[in-house]
Amino acid sequence: MRSKFKVRFPGSLLKVIFLSAGGFLIFRNREKIKSLAHNSGFIVTAIHGILLSLIALVYRLIVSLNWIIQQSR
Repeated sequence: MRSKFKVRFPGSLLKVIFLSAGGFLIFRNREKIKSLAHNSGFIVTAIHGILLSLIALVYRLIVSLNWIIQQSR
């Protein structure tokens, strides 16, 4: 039984806070980011991070679909 006094922080509000904070930090340091983007090692690292994130996302989808299929049997 859930307690009536437990307050959950909404995830959408948390995303907005993080996005606005990230945007502020990027705006403050845009010269550093411009010089960083010209570095080819940074681009390779960014692509590698995005690829790993996509692999993790696909893995989570497969695991969740497997769990749904197991529950339906």
